[in-house]
Amino acid sequence: MPMNVFEKIVENLDLMDRFSIRKVSKHLRAFTDCLSPGFKLVTVRIYESATTVCYDQNAVAYSNRPRQFFDKIDICFVEIGDERVEIKNATHDQLAAQDLKIVLGNRKLELEELEIERCCFWHSERLVEMIKSIPSPIHVERLTTIVNNPLKELEIIGCLCPRVLKTIHLDMENHSERLEKTEMKSRFDALIATPQCQQVEMMTVVTYLKMEEFPIDSFLLAPRFTLNFEYLSVKDVMNVFRNLPKFAALDHFILKSDQKLNLESIRKQLNQRFSDIPDRPNCMHYWDRKSPFSFEIRFSEFEIRVAKQQI
Repeated sequence: MPMNVFEKIVENLDLMDRFSIRKVSKHLRAFTDCLSPGFKLVTVRIYESATTVCYDQNAVAYSNRPRQFFDKIDICFVEIGDERVEIKNATHDQLAAQDLKIVLGNRKLELEELEIERCCFWHSERLVEMIKSIPSPIHVERLTTIVNNPLKELEIIGCLCPRVLKTIHLDMENHSERLEKTEMKSRFDALIATPQCQQVEMMTVVTYLKMEEFPIDSFLLAPRFTLNFEYLSVKDVMNVFRNLPKFAALDHFILKSDQKLNLESIRKQLNQRFSDIPDRPNCMHYWDRKSPFSFEIRFSEFEIRVAKQQI
């Protein structure tokens, strides 16, 4: 059979059939790994003793058998559909990382979303180092990831293709062990300086931290971002607005709160420096004489949107 015909056949197989073909020979494994994958979503969940990787709706489960006192080696079970394979001298996160490296390293991969839903912080380093070892940028439009301390997952963003990446969603886990604010600022400074963050349509950070604990100064050079806090006080909001002229690279940003904002008090304080926009009751306008830009602010119960405008 001509190879171009065989290539078309394999490209139309689902994930489970492709895994079966990979087991036939080393040549077919290499051939299959170079073809364009048929899936658009990769979801990763890493727990203490098990890992699940979903390619669209097809799940590959890796789990380690609880080690007995007489066991001398680790035994990992890999389940794909109805098939179960036992692999010796391997751990679930190690095998999952090896397979993910093959998938994410495929130059024909065109993912719509890479989602890391769950990752125990003691497994984060292996996952991140695997992604960093992929030689070419990963083609993915949306990244959604849990961020553990010490924010190791932020390094994944630098491995993604800047011209393709559209949105970044970072969900900071609530751990009792926290980084110092200066260390967090250093890591977010490095992140925001990357071409991925400068070109992305929106970067969202969901954080358990209070405003005063979060390095918001790092975002002075971010063009488009959303910061989602559990609670925003009037003081928190006013501190952001006092620094509006310092947001040199800003295009627009959103402040979100899980609890309702005290809009009456916020607007009352803003009236001293901001002006209302006729016929737009939920909007205000701000202009600093020393700046060539103005800002339009839109309010709702749980969020405030700010857009910079050229005067």
